[in-house]
Amino acid sequence: MRNKVLLLLLLLGTIGIANAQVQHPVKWAYGKKKIGTDTYEIHLKATIQTGWHVYAQLQPDNSVSQPTTFKFKTGNDFTLIGKVKELGTLIKFEDPGSGLGANEYSNIVDFVQVIKLKNPAATVVGVTITYQACTDHMCLSPEDVSFNIPIK
Repeated sequence: MRNKVLLLLLLLGTIGIANAQVQHPVKWAYGKKKIGTDTYEIHLKATIQTGWHVYAQLQPDNSVSQPTTFKFKTGNDFTLIGKVKELGTLIKFEDPGSGLGANEYSNIVDFVQVIKLKNPAATVVGVTITYQACTDHMCLSPEDVSFNIPIK
């Protein structure tokens, strides 16, 4: 009898661990493109699993969504030119029941920031992305992802 109880506890513990696995429905990739003398586009591409979405940087006034944000480690190596652009199909969602809205992306979105090097010897651009992934029924906690993108 004792062996059966231990086996049952072990089985329940294994099921609990399997259900508690962290979900990562968004895969991030980065790249750069030289567009002029010491000027580059930094590409931060989100590939989003079917059924999930991430939020745009700008949200409507009636939104409670976590917008996607970017924090570049600028310092003395480079300056940001303009704001981060979003290349993808923007979905403007509004829930008729609650009146809450959200601007979101599904499938793929490419966030692009133009930079100008101040230091020609600079070799890396550091960035931290904060984003939230959701389905129509649930949201994961906001997550930070950091990259050091080689320039040269």
